[in-house]
Amino acid sequence: MDALERPVAAQLARRVARDGLQLDYLDCPHWDGTVPRAMTCRGYVDGLVGQVRVHLMMGAPGSGLRFDARLTSGVLATERLEDILRRRGWRQPDCGDRAAYPAEVGVRIVCRVVRGGDETYVVAVVSDRSGAVLITDYHGTGEQG
Repeated sequence: MDALERPVAAQLARRVARDGLQLDYLDCPHWDGTVPRAMTCRGYVDGLVGQVRVHLMMGAPGSGLRFDARLTSGVLATERLEDILRRRGWRQPDCGDRAAYPAEVGVRIVCRVVRGGDETYVVAVVSDRSGAVLITDYHGTGEQG
């Protein structure tokens, strides 16, 4: 990684760690030094490639360059999916040991959950590269999340 990518990667690594993910590497196009600037980079997160949006801007006089980096698509964190299920009323969601799944439209993730005291399963189907999912339980009830 170059001199720009290293600090951007450090910020992004802290951000994705909140979702239980690990940033392995960040690859950005050559930066010509102009600001403000937005660029799209590739983030290698837990073995998956995600799109990272980086906004570069000048800080206060004397403070230098500021930036904001966010993983915008390509990766769905398992912890995030389990949080969605909890908010929808399922308890003890377990979507597997993987830290993340590819956020590719049509990817299906089966999760074990508890509802009303009974253990059952739900299927989360990725409906958008941002990681949005359609959740369907085995009773045919669907919810967008």
